[in-house]
Amino acid sequence: MKRRTDRRIRIFGGAGLLLAAVPALVVLCGLAAAGSQGFLDRSWIPAGERPSLDLSGSLATLDGERVSLQGLKGKALLINAWATWCGPCRLEMPYLADLHRRLSKEGLEIAAVSWEDPGAVRTFLEETGADYPFLLLSDPDRILQGRFQVIGLPTTLIVDARGRLALHHVGMYVWNSPEVVNRIRHLLAE
Repeated sequence: MKRRTDRRIRIFGGAGLLLAAVPALVVLCGLAAAGSQGFLDRSWIPAGERPSLDLSGSLATLDGERVSLQGLKGKALLINAWATWCGPCRLEMPYLADLHRRLSKEGLEIAAVSWEDPGAVRTFLEETGADYPFLLLSDPDRILQGRFQVIGLPTTLIVDARGRLALHHVGMYVWNSPEVVNRIRHLLAE
């Protein structure tokens, strides 16, 4: 009987190790695929086919100042819906920070949007040192969440200067890759 129990432990123990490794493999595969030109070719919406977005509504800075999304129309905008507890959101933050450093002077606006408590967001940002614009959304009816099709975190939208959707992506991505930088520079020149 003991021999049979030992065998079950080995079989189920090995399966447990395999299951434990699956999330790491998914992240690594996502990182490997994240810089692929094919993703952008499939996901980027050509200028003539871009749907207009309803940018009505407002967000708040961590200091409580109101920011109108409509006021950002006329600029290229990257909206990133995220949360402090979201692992993939944390993984892509350095890529977004680098993209902000590289393209903000060229006209790209980045708005990282969270539905969380301002104190929790502020504490998280102080701990991580993230240095691009973070906004808070008070949207109890989830109007903006539904309008922007935030079905998972992180969700990123790239909006052109005319307020039209150029890209909608759910999941982590390497936002400072040469392909993304080139696409956004092209968008800024439109």
